[in-house]
Amino acid sequence: VEVLAPGTQAIDRREKLFAYRQLASLEHYLIISQDEPRVEWWSRTDAAHWQQRELLSQGVLRLSCPELELTLADIYRGLF
Repeated sequence: VEVLAPGTQAIDRREKLFAYRQLASLEHYLIISQDEPRVEWWSRTDAAHWQQRELLSQGVLRLSCPELELTLADIYRGLF
């Protein structure tokens, strides 16, 4: 999970995303905005492919490892 900061968001979306996707054991990579309720959610579909989804304003994250379900309201509780 990365929480975006103005000075590092380009690095989080490029270099870190590329590096993390090379880890065979990584199944999900979340990029969380601190300025608005928005989550970029990358999940591995197989050894060589990733799917990117974006949650805006509302939505539910269902992660398989660890088995977890979070809403955007859960993530941003008390912030907006």
